[in-house]
Amino acid sequence: MAGEPASVVEVTDLAVGGMTCAACVKRVEKKLAKLDGVTASVNLATGRARVHHPPEVLPEQLVAAVEQARYTATLPEPPKRGAARTVTTRIQRRSRNATG
Repeated sequence: MAGEPASVVEVTDLAVGGMTCAACVKRVEKKLAKLDGVTASVNLATGRARVHHPPEVLPEQLVAAVEQARYTATLPEPPKRGAARTVTTRIQRRSRNATG
């Protein structure tokens, strides 16, 4: 697998409001997935969406997509000084299209 291109993916957590059922979750996930290169996992119980997206897709675009689905969305507060976790984290991911 050496030589496989690695792509940079950002992970952004959103607070999503207004969801009341599994259909709401699906609507939010589908709306976010319409953005190029975006995948999302939405948790109804916590009202959170974890979104994997390319750096070109800004967090504000993610919020706008959720709002277009008629739900509320906000970026969590930035971490307190010295906190280990950031709102948006860059991770390396190997291309899914590579062959073994």
